[in-house]
Amino acid sequence: MTRPKLILLDEPAAEVNLKSCNHIWVLAKGINLANATPEEIQNNSSVLEAYFFQKIKFL
Repeated sequence: MTRPKLILLDEPAAEVNLKSCNHIWVLAKGINLANATPEEIQNNSSVLEAYFFQKIKFL
């Protein structure tokens, strides 16, 4: 990829370095769960619950 403006992923655990993104939108069942930086997405409780089916707390 050479500096794309938009990347769409259909797999939450895809082997993509999210640190290379400035901003991420997370959708689940057509609903926008989060719109934030990669660091904020990794710790967002709604995203974790939707994609991992449980509450996970990162230290």
